[in-house]
Amino acid sequence: MEKSLIFTVPPIHSVPPSHAAAVEWWVYNVASRLSIPTEIVCIRKGELKQENVTSHCSIFRIGMGRVYKRIFQKWTRLDPYSYAWRLARRARGIRFGDQKLIIHNSIHLYSAAARYYPEKDMILHMHNMQDTARLTSSVKIITPSNFLANWYREKIPGANVKVVPNGIDIDLYTGCERWSRGQLGLSETDTVILYAGRLSPEKGPLELMQAIHRLNQSGSQLKLVIIGDPQANNSGPRAEYQKKIREMAQTMNTSCILVGSVAPAEMHKVYAIGDLTVVPSRFEEPFCMVALESMASGTPVLVSPRGGISEFVIDGRTGFMLREPLSAASIGEDILATLKRGDLQAIAQYSREEVLSGYGWQTIADKYRVVLQEWQ
Repeated sequence: MEKSLIFTVPPIHSVPPSHAAAVEWWVYNVASRLSIPTEIVCIRKGELKQENVTSHCSIFRIGMGRVYKRIFQKWTRLDPYSYAWRLARRARGIRFGDQKLIIHNSIHLYSAAARYYPEKDMILHMHNMQDTARLTSSVKIITPSNFLANWYREKIPGANVKVVPNGIDIDLYTGCERWSRGQLGLSETDTVILYAGRLSPEKGPLELMQAIHRLNQSGSQLKLVIIGDPQANNSGPRAEYQKKIREMAQTMNTSCILVGSVAPAEMHKVYAIGDLTVVPSRFEEPFCMVALESMASGTPVLVSPRGGISEFVIDGRTGFMLREPLSAASIGEDILATLKRGDLQAIAQYSREEVLSGYGWQTIADKYRVVLQEWQ
């Protein structure tokens, strides 16, 4: 009997995503490149209910009406026809051959769906760390890095965990569509530092801003371009942090440009404006798409040596590492030292070739197929 796959994500973003949503972007790119029947099930936010992506891949979007959400999810919390229930009903309704339900990045959704769908036919694909209390050693898990795989093995002894990395669209990164510096008011002679990602404490953007500001006060003339929504949160600690980001940007004046959020399908255009991409993460990165994408663009990377990022950013070979402990002072010193390296462009070019040859979405899809075959 022919194999088939159902991919699903938490009911937050639709697929393909219109905003920064790395998990949904992963699902869209891999599912559409597999040569076996696949369907992506996601939340519906005004898009078509159902559409075909390729001859093998389709998308089914679940609509959750406003009245239903208000009464059953917000007021009574009963949720009798939950997203998990609707997902399982859809998966059972189209079951064909040896079908697997692959749930991305939500242990809560996995546990909820397991009440309605055979767990033996389910796979959990985790892109970050989450509470594992609901999982048992019977779970099958895929992660993007050995670091994250080992984290789950430690939390769930006996769990079957395999690794498939994240990837990039080779056609996009070898094409000619790129942002120009002029559209951001930058000149070709400016030295541009690039940051892309969430504007939250664990990612370290405020320390990077402070580092650039200190350097400029000491005579450097660096420009910092920040990709990320500085008003993504309306309340709570992240909102307070983003307020500090906006205030620091005002202090830095023209040396800091807050671009805002960029859709995943557009990110390949961004990196060409930078002389150096800095990833000052203060937590253990499960993988780090920004580093991979920057490398694919030929823009060198200076990254935090934490988590899975060190599995493909090799200091002095495919990129450069920030020193621990991270601080505004140490980040600034490392930026200057990296920019002065005579082999900066040679390393950037080598890392680009490595990423383009080993991390294209089709290569990742092929690795995914092999992993799934091992679980037959």
